[in-house]
Amino acid sequence: MTRRGPRTEGWSSAACALGMLAGCVLPQDDVAPSDDRPTAASAPSDLPVLEVLVVESRDDALSFRRLDPATFDAIRARGAGLSEAALVDIPSVACTSANCPTGELVAFSNVTGAYRAITNGGPVGTATPWTDADAPDCGPVPPSGTGVCRQVRLRNLHPDQLERVYAELIELEPSGATTSVSVPVQPWGAEADFGLTPAIPNGLWRFGELGRSSPPPPGVAGLSWWAFEGTTPPGEAFTFRFLVMVRGQVVRPTQRANVAAPDQPASDYPVVASGPSIATSSVDVSADGRYVVFATSSTTIGGAGSPAERSNVVRHDMLTGANVVVNVGIEASSNCRATNPSISDDGTRVAFEAQRCRLVARAGHNNQRSYVFVRNLAASTTTLASAATNGQYANGSSTAPRISGDGSTVVFQSIATDLVTGTRSGCNRVYRYAMATGAITHVSATRGTTIDATAGFPACSAITPAGEDPDVSDDGSIIAFRSDVALTTSDTNGEPDVYVYRHGGTSADVYRVSVSTTDGPVFGGDFDHAAVSGDGAFVAFSSIATELLGTSTGRHVYRRGSGPADAATLERVTLRPDGSIPSGTGFATPWPTLSQSGRFVSFWNSFTDVTNPALSFPGTQLVVCDMGGPTTPEELARCFVISRVQLTPSATFTALSGTVHGGARRGLACDDESEACYTVYQANGTGWGNLAASTPQVFVSPLGDPRDQMPAPSP
Repeated sequence: MTRRGPRTEGWSSAACALGMLAGCVLPQDDVAPSDDRPTAASAPSDLPVLEVLVVESRDDALSFRRLDPATFDAIRARGAGLSEAALVDIPSVACTSANCPTGELVAFSNVTGAYRAITNGGPVGTATPWTDADAPDCGPVPPSGTGVCRQVRLRNLHPDQLERVYAELIELEPSGATTSVSVPVQPWGAEADFGLTPAIPNGLWRFGELGRSSPPPPGVAGLSWWAFEGTTPPGEAFTFRFLVMVRGQVVRPTQRANVAAPDQPASDYPVVASGPSIATSSVDVSADGRYVVFATSSTTIGGAGSPAERSNVVRHDMLTGANVVVNVGIEASSNCRATNPSISDDGTRVAFEAQRCRLVARAGHNNQRSYVFVRNLAASTTTLASAATNGQYANGSSTAPRISGDGSTVVFQSIATDLVTGTRSGCNRVYRYAMATGAITHVSATRGTTIDATAGFPACSAITPAGEDPDVSDDGSIIAFRSDVALTTSDTNGEPDVYVYRHGGTSADVYRVSVSTTDGPVFGGDFDHAAVSGDGAFVAFSSIATELLGTSTGRHVYRRGSGPADAATLERVTLRPDGSIPSGTGFATPWPTLSQSGRFVSFWNSFTDVTNPALSFPGTQLVVCDMGGPTTPEELARCFVISRVQLTPSATFTALSGTVHGGARRGLACDDESEACYTVYQANGTGWGNLAASTPQVFVSPLGDPRDQMPAPSP
């Protein structure tokens, strides 16, 4: 499950409130769906406006001035004209701190050697003539008149990264002696991704990711060809002005959470010393990316206790650097071991499992068992979620908890036999705990049986569990999990499958989602790693099936609608940019995670060619794919690497090199393209310069932009 909720304290919302992003749009709170099952996400809302610029092009020089995004419509309505105020003269080929304005977010600059021009009887100057060879970038050579085609860099002037950056032409007009100007037909189409219909054909450019305080590395990101043509009197220069709106997200660059201070790099890494070792367990992040939870044995972060015996769950504040120990209660002994935390959207409630920790005053505690607790950090209370029907500690271990985004529901697996009325055989099954009432419901039930009835508990064993590794939607109504036994009569493959449980009613609404597109069984699938989107509309999982959606080898990631009739929506996530099957065998434990709307899917990947070739990295990387983005080669690649870091403002992005930890869940804070997105994960970043460590670290990276730019870089 991804994290989603009212973003009143998030980075992007706080930036709006503080005036950092003039004219930005604060997201609206979610509206509960009116039907029984949530539907797929609609088109994303508008991205925040970063800048509105008036740009003038004269020969190979660029000049511009900024307009107030909140008032530029009024300026245009008054007919003030674009020459009302003086432009800032920046005849640059490389925008630097010396010649670019400070205190703003973005600036334009030319790229050396990437200027093409056609003149009407005038001198060519230093420009290279615009010929038919430039057609893939510039469009066809203008049949008459004049034209320029330049490669333009949009530079980030902010100390943080900018993601999902667009520039759209709002107005275009000739200036000086030029009598007409237009944008020629180009091989790529302009998409209205943020809701505005371009007033000028081909007038929308997607710059994607811009590194912090630096122009992006040449040939990697942020370079785009802009072409214009028009007419001028013989011998006159071709000049024009255009109004451009730049939209995007200001995001924190990759930082660590397992430190005792904010890890905000002003210019270089690290600001604080390398973090101590963390326990290999699940990690999670709140909806706004501010709070991260993880397990650690460190006495520096986790508090007093023997590192060899104690493990604490800690909530880290990415903005202030504050750390709070979560596993507290009436008796948290020095050998208490708390792991696998999951956090609510607002960051106030944390579910976790703990062994040798008697945190609430109930009878029946056994140090050899693990129990699931929920800590309310706002109220300073701890609740036993895995309680027996008599209110005491259960008679078996409960593990792998997940809390819903709204904090109302906790799901977990347990071998206990006294969580609901009646005696059950001891194997892992999935249960649902309601925070408001304390009621526990059996989830991994035989479909159609009465809720919690003995008949709903299928026979199972320690090696063939009935339910494991659950995930839950934001409202607690949709739960996805893996089962090694058949919960429906149609499950005849005798292998692990992924099921969905819909809460509500008097009978168990359980159905299998790891089926073919025709709702048939899949043999040799070994389905695993179930995940559900925050709105409950989509599920994701992994499989080694060789004949599912085309012949393949290795473990692949899949996504489909979560409903019982959604089999035809099944699609493979792990594909090449051109839609073909990738090379290699994939990663054994990809653990896919879905965004709130299900549009974005992140997972550990070791296929060599899933991402854009310009962003391909060796080894196992954390990847995100935009399932709502274009998929044709003429458009944009939809998958890219998240596990990267820009170590210095002038450096390229360096991919992760070291040991990854794909054996546990990660957190993903993302709604859609209108919001800043973050993912938290564990890794040994041995190739990350000063961030390198010999022990596992907790990293938080911005989700970024799978489609790096429009169009693709020219050779």
